[in-house]
Amino acid sequence: MTIQHETRFLLYHRASHAESFEQRYHEIIAEMQRIGPPFSLAGLTPPPMPECPGAAAHFRFRYPSGAYLYCSIVDRTPAYQYRDQKSFDDLLCVGFNMPAVEIDYRATLFDYLPKLVKAYRAYHALSQLDMYALHYWGGLEHTNPVFNRLAADPVIDIDGRNNIFTLSPAQYWDAELCRRALGYGPEEVIRRLDGQVPRVEPLMDGVYTVFNDDPDLTYDDFVAMNERYKRILGLTERERVLMATPLQKDSGA
Repeated sequence: MTIQHETRFLLYHRASHAESFEQRYHEIIAEMQRIGPPFSLAGLTPPPMPECPGAAAHFRFRYPSGAYLYCSIVDRTPAYQYRDQKSFDDLLCVGFNMPAVEIDYRATLFDYLPKLVKAYRAYHALSQLDMYALHYWGGLEHTNPVFNRLAADPVIDIDGRNNIFTLSPAQYWDAELCRRALGYGPEEVIRRLDGQVPRVEPLMDGVYTVFNDDPDLTYDDFVAMNERYKRILGLTERERVLMATPLQKDSGA
């Protein structure tokens, strides 16, 4: 029996008042038209620019293949105040179901996602399989005590701008995220992972890593992947220290 996996590429961009909402929308559309297969908008009618009546505006697009694109662009008006959290990021998501959408999964990890990171000017990007990340967080029942402790701390942005809790099959972290979440830079990430993973390489000012390129990765193997590489990166020890540290107060940053 063929197993179907829902796959998503999630990319985050720090919003800035220096670029208008219109500029950001047109840049995203232009880059998605230039980026090439399998998820290029070249030759297709792009989604129209949405209105932005509140904190963010959204648009969706369905590819002829059945894959989809979702984008959320944060308000750029000067009156809208950002917080240092991923919930204030622009978000781009490309999703598809394997094998219903016939693409080369490994090629998308090794070739397409790094190109998308550069096109979107992401500071954080990741691939997801099914609901593995949600289960790793403890599911809807919130059964993971480490996740619960970190999530309760208003200063910690879980899998956001200053914290890495989940290692996905492929990830990109820029230099700032490496420094804030790991305590060291991209060069040290490469040193620790070189020869240990299918790919780790510099990308823009950060590091791109493929931790696992198996399209049939099971959830148990996903957990084992996290346990192994979080130890190598020092994230397990960092979480142990945070678990023993009293909750911090929100600095308002």
